[in-house]
Amino acid sequence: MSRTLAAIAAFFMTALTVLFVTPSHADDTLTCRMGPVVSIHIKKIDCPLTKYKDKFPYGAVAHNTTTNQYLFGCFRKFDENIIEIQWAGGDTSGIPANCFLLGKPQEFKGEF
Repeated sequence: MSRTLAAIAAFFMTALTVLFVTPSHADDTLTCRMGPVVSIHIKKIDCPLTKYKDKFPYGAVAHNTTTNQYLFGCFRKFDENIIEIQWAGGDTSGIPANCFLLGKPQEFKGEF
């Protein structure tokens, strides 16, 4: 990865991290815990990945609390029961919508 591309990626990662964790935005971020280490956060902010924003209009981020790494993506409501997330690395996940219920974060107990 070139230095310029790495710098741009770092900028977007920092900007999105601020958007997801700033207290004024914390109230409308929905969280699904994917086990003791990883959580996925979704929010109705513009998709930060231009190549996916037509199909996946909103922002998502996965956070690994052990390594403190973030993976950014975009999401859409696939149907009444599934939130579909397109990750920056190219993978797509379908998460049950009830994992993102309002209130305290829910833990996903199913299989992929």
